[in-house]
Amino acid sequence: MNRAKQKDASVALLSAALLTFTGCSAPTQEATPDFYFDHVSNLRESNFGVQSEPATLADAVRPGGAGLGPPWSELTLTGRVLNVRGSHGVRYPNADPLFDGDEQTRPTVTPFEDPSADERAISVTIRPDWTTEEKVPEEIVLTIGLGPDADPHKMVDSLGALNEIVAVVAVRRGGRSDGELYPLLNGALLGEVASGMIRFPGLDDEERSFVGEIDTVDELRSAAMADRLS
Repeated sequence: MNRAKQKDASVALLSAALLTFTGCSAPTQEATPDFYFDHVSNLRESNFGVQSEPATLADAVRPGGAGLGPPWSELTLTGRVLNVRGSHGVRYPNADPLFDGDEQTRPTVTPFEDPSADERAISVTIRPDWTTEEKVPEEIVLTIGLGPDADPHKMVDSLGALNEIVAVVAVRRGGRSDGELYPLLNGALLGEVASGMIRFPGLDDEERSFVGEIDTVDELRSAAMADRLS
């Protein structure tokens, strides 16, 4: 092998190693958002982690206050996915994290690639073109949590296959996840935008009744801003 070919091969190996180490991934040609949406739909069907939640999309995007009760969401946004990467894992030594009351030592944050991780977090960076905030930030990072049964690499690829998105998100308060933004309804309120129309495939059969008459980006923005402008 000549020096040029050796150099190309070395660069390719180094690039692959960096991708594996950081958890970053460009979606493969076969990757689609369906893997993520199916995972969310199955999660909701299992009722895992489902607590009280808004009954409609209009309820989910309202700001709360002024007699409306506490808000469900921190903000609503539309934009484009810029980057998806594996963030970190969490290991719960000597206990099953799904059962309350188990005696356990303090959870340990691990690399995303750690095969012993009981949970993982994926960071989805979005360039918003509109949000319910007064000033639209340049970037917003959403955190998607995964249990031990979800394939982390397929999930990174699937989320990376998203393009124009809509999201209704809340913020975590307290603990190591303080300040993280995440899509409501077990991740189902991260959806797609196509030709001005919005979809939330993770809601599956619930989608039609949940979104009601809010089918477009313009209708979503009107619903989200109505009580803020009154």
